[in-house]
Amino acid sequence: MLPHLISNFNSSYHSGIKKAPNDVDDEEEDVIKVTNGKYNKAKNEETKYMIGDHVRYVINRKQFEKGTLAKWSKTVHKIVSNTEHT
Repeated sequence: MLPHLISNFNSSYHSGIKKAPNDVDDEEEDVIKVTNGKYNKAKNEETKYMIGDHVRYVINRKQFEKGTLAKWSKTVHKIVSNTEHT
């Protein structure tokens, strides 16, 4: 069953690369890496906050929790210090 699933996955259209993985040529791999990299870039960049900024934080939700629940805190917090807390 696993080989059939892998074959099906690799021959199906993927919106991220705009084609099926089986249709990607060796010459196109770099282009697809760059295309996908623009989405990953935002995750890798450090967010800069300034003292006085007003922010809300992302609520950590459990896997399979309803998507209709709020993703952000209801309270707004003001940045008062530039020290990092871990």
